[in-house]
Amino acid sequence: MLKAAYVKSSSIQLALGGIKGVIWTDVLQSFIMIGSMGFVIIKGTVDLGGMGVVYDRNAASGRMVAPDLTFDPTVRMGIFAVLIGGTMLKIQHTCIMQPAVQRFLSLPGMKEVKQCLIIFILGLVFILGMCIYMGLLAYAHYYDCDPITTKLAQAKDQIVPLYVMQIAASYPGLAGLFVAGVFSAALSSLSTALNSLSGVLLKDFIEPYRKQPLTERQTAFGLRAVVVVFGLSSMAMVKVVQKLGMVMQLSTTIGSMTAGPLF
Repeated sequence: MLKAAYVKSSSIQLALGGIKGVIWTDVLQSFIMIGSMGFVIIKGTVDLGGMGVVYDRNAASGRMVAPDLTFDPTVRMGIFAVLIGGTMLKIQHTCIMQPAVQRFLSLPGMKEVKQCLIIFILGLVFILGMCIYMGLLAYAHYYDCDPITTKLAQAKDQIVPLYVMQIAASYPGLAGLFVAGVFSAALSSLSTALNSLSGVLLKDFIEPYRKQPLTERQTAFGLRAVVVVFGLSSMAMVKVVQKLGMVMQLSTTIGSMTAGPLF
């Protein structure tokens, strides 16, 4: 139900506000997301006794390892896959994907695009660093008790939410803030994707087959209609996605198969 709710919210947000509504909503969601993650990181680190304890528990189990020094592309965590493959994937996502290009085109000029890219890269590194550290925190907390083996969690992607629920039990509203941050990130990605889909469909599949160009009113109506249709379709797919297992890993794998050729 929560997944369907944020799909619906994203569709409404985009249908009413367009790209401007998406961007301003993303700004607010980013503050919620970073704030909630930051609070959990500070609280979790203090509860465990400091960053030294987090590092020691992860290092003792062999989790603090660098990528394998091999250029064999079949090794998933090899230096080839991580540095070369990961770099190509991120450049493709950042520079030539439809959502990124549409946002670049909404800026006044190339100077602003370059400034935006620098800020984006720094922000991405910062947020990914927070995500990695939260994973280390969760492992350090459960290092002597596997929550999946004990049935506290049913899948790997439930471990971090479980960890947050446990450490935030004494702080009313903290768990809800974290959940809001997680869904803010999902909502941000979804609203951007819906905006791109509507623009591509209208420009590449509708306008070329019309004898007369669409009026501004027709374009606005068409974009909103496409967003609503795709939004309803996404809501209908929620039940299917729930049965796919590790959704993030699956989406990254499929995305990587197309990112290289497209780039």
